[in-house]
Amino acid sequence: MKRRQKRVLQMAFLFTVTLIFLPNVGLWSLYREKHLMKSPEPGEQGYPLGLSDGHVYSWTDGLRRRDWHDNESIRRDELRVGKGEHGKPYPLAEDECDDSVYKENGFNIYVSNNIALDRSLPDIRHPNCKQKLYLENLPNTSIIIPFHNEGWSSLLRTIHSIVNRTPDHLIAEIILVDDYSDRDHLGARLEDYMSRFPKVRIVRTKKREGLIRTRLLGASVAKGEVLTFLDSHCETNINWLPPLLDQIAQNPRTIVCPMIDVIDHNHFGYEAQAGDAMRGAFDWEMYYKRIPIPLELQGSDPSNPYESPVMAGGLFAVRRQWFWELGGYDTGLEIWGGEQYEISFKVWMCGGSMYDVPCSRVGHIYRKYVPYKVPSGTSLARNLKRVAETWMDEFAEYIYQRRPEYRHLSTGDLTAQKELRKHLKCKDFKWYMNTVAWDLPKYYPPVEPLPAAWGEIRNAASGLCVDSKHGSTGTELRLDTCLKEGAERTWAHEQIFTFGWREDIRPGDPLHTRKFCFDAISQSSPVTLYDCHGMRGNQHWSYRKEGRDAPNLPPNPQNEVADQFKPVVPWPHVEGVEVDLDSIRQKNGADKPNPKFKAQDQQNIIQKQYITFKPHSNVYSDPVLRKGSLGNFEPKEPEPPGIPEGPGEGSKPFVLGQEYKDAVQASIKEFGFNMVASDMISLDRTVGDLRHEECKYWHYDENLLTSSVIIVFHNEGWSTLMRTVHSVIKRTPRRYLAEIVMIDDFSNKVHLKERLEEYIKQWNGLVKLFRNEKREGLIQARSIGARKATLGQVLIYLDAHCEVGVNWYAPLVAPISKDRTVCTVPLIDSINGQTYNIEPQGGGDEDGFARGAWDWSMLWKRVPLNSREKQLRLTRTEPYR
Repeated sequence: MKRRQKRVLQMAFLFTVTLIFLPNVGLWSLYREKHLMKSPEPGEQGYPLGLSDGHVYSWTDGLRRRDWHDNESIRRDELRVGKGEHGKPYPLAEDECDDSVYKENGFNIYVSNNIALDRSLPDIRHPNCKQKLYLENLPNTSIIIPFHNEGWSSLLRTIHSIVNRTPDHLIAEIILVDDYSDRDHLGARLEDYMSRFPKVRIVRTKKREGLIRTRLLGASVAKGEVLTFLDSHCETNINWLPPLLDQIAQNPRTIVCPMIDVIDHNHFGYEAQAGDAMRGAFDWEMYYKRIPIPLELQGSDPSNPYESPVMAGGLFAVRRQWFWELGGYDTGLEIWGGEQYEISFKVWMCGGSMYDVPCSRVGHIYRKYVPYKVPSGTSLARNLKRVAETWMDEFAEYIYQRRPEYRHLSTGDLTAQKELRKHLKCKDFKWYMNTVAWDLPKYYPPVEPLPAAWGEIRNAASGLCVDSKHGSTGTELRLDTCLKEGAERTWAHEQIFTFGWREDIRPGDPLHTRKFCFDAISQSSPVTLYDCHGMRGNQHWSYRKEGRDAPNLPPNPQNEVADQFKPVVPWPHVEGVEVDLDSIRQKNGADKPNPKFKAQDQQNIIQKQYITFKPHSNVYSDPVLRKGSLGNFEPKEPEPPGIPEGPGEGSKPFVLGQEYKDAVQASIKEFGFNMVASDMISLDRTVGDLRHEECKYWHYDENLLTSSVIIVFHNEGWSTLMRTVHSVIKRTPRRYLAEIVMIDDFSNKVHLKERLEEYIKQWNGLVKLFRNEKREGLIQARSIGARKATLGQVLIYLDAHCEVGVNWYAPLVAPISKDRTVCTVPLIDSINGQTYNIEPQGGGDEDGFARGAWDWSMLWKRVPLNSREKQLRLTRTEPYR
């Protein structure tokens, strides 16, 4: 009986437990299905804690998701110690390495070689990323890494980071595409090392192809469902791949990009880019830019993927089938550059989309400089024009307005690309701008608003001016004596600044602003020059018309250097071309005017000679004109020397000692003149004023025509060529110098290649370089220069070894401004090819003036002015025929 009662009690207990437990299990399942296992809505705050355990969960959409984190690997990395671990900067002593460590790779290979190939990285993702679940069944990927002469340790660290931080079955293969490297360590040694990684294979080009075609080669041999492109000096971070593949699995027509973090090129510290998550964009010179994510696209979860109009270019993933449906890269693009715009425009306009994925992070070394030669100096410009002509429709005109030299570049055959666009039924670029990049014009408008002000920035208390002399990135601005106003100011004047519509301040006038901005991290910090970013912040300045006492504005940093703008008017308006004859005659001792000159004939004669007489009411009584006189373009203060008391200053002779004899002879043999001496003379040296005294009293209309200065060269010496350019920029009123067009007539000197291209960038597009594809000769090269010159109203031809003199521009262009059929020639002085002193040419009349002529052997000659020419001139310094 007792046994039966006991059994009944046991059964009753089990039945009670069952009644209690089963409903709760059902309720838990229902809760999990309704809340934990649902797919998050856009902007939802991630997933609840406790799910990151590697388990697989079923979703209400029928798909299974899982946590892809490799927690064991993460724990191992947390325990690592050593230099550079956890992405910390490598500690460098000042004397530990020199500039040679950058030479071959553009980054510090010494540091790279001393950091572990398997080093740990900091997890700088948004915290929500740690709780994200992604599809269980993700497509596999071929990871394509192009390289050319890459450093050993940087390339290997890229591979190690991929292998260590990527689920093995998601890697179909890692394809290393060697673009014709010639370094020993990238041959058999690399083959041997990579044999330890079964999924790594190496493909090699048979000649230098450039980045674009090298990527295409890798894509053409890839077998994975997805193509993932990385650079050869990257480090992938924790759980980087599943977030990318998950987006593609959900939308096969999307391209996805990871967050690209910065690995410092010197100490290899790892950190996020400034601003971190931002949208890719471009300005209208086709420079890649990053702009803030607009509020309309910001959800409640900042770790969710977001739309991006343009990719950075080097790191992205795309389904292989979709990549080839889009035509891959345009095979007409050469070397590198422009491909990121082509693929970005194409995917958006042709039915796809592009997202940046915050939970996927990859570090990238941004080189200090490109360490190898890139063929074809115009390939980037040609690529950009090819993309613009194929995809940008009427918006391409905004690019040509800023880069007029692009108009004349050949794009090659665009038939296939335009047929592809038609076949894919792609939308137009206006749709792209209105729908995808609708926020871009806020930061980079196609037509920029006029600047608010420009001029000098003067401290009201001290009377000193902000000066940016020798300014470059990181330079602290200083106060200096204000330079006088007047026509001698060139656009490169160190005390001229522009307050632009972005409310930043840049050196230069509105037509020639540099790409540096005033930058201050706090109200008490120094004001420095820093690369302009257009995002306000540290570079946001207020224009205080009221001056220092403006209400509700804090005091300015750095001794109130930005108290106020004093807008500059370079010179007042003057009618016609004027000359003060009374002052000239007084200076020359001429008591009486020309007896043949009658007052009633004054206007007709003067107009014929392209001058107008200055009215008597405005004639100066002082033979030396007062500073700031109307229309006088003369310098109001001595020109500062290139090197104080330096060799050749003032165009004085510079004589080298006998110890330089052999070097001098060799340079004369190579260049035709003493290049040793030239290289020792400042590019900005002063020149003596060889003009007649009368020249200083001429006045010219401020409405002179603008000019394109054309300089043709072939294998010219560096310093003579650059001194020519420097003299033009230094001594030309800024508003009239539209451009300097340099035509390289097929030079083969090393210093005229990449070095020249880099050097002229300091002038922010004012100096333009075009290269002939074969030797054309001087005449044809000058004609090419005329076609390339699109900005100036007047063409001025100079040789490649000239130095323009004091106030050279206005007298040369003023006659053309009055009569467009006139051609003018300056007086050509002689620069001694040995000592570089400048002297007038011999011959001519008593003033040294001569007319061009020829003898009957057709040799050019100079002959003195005849009496008829002299009688036609009112003064000794008028232009003559």
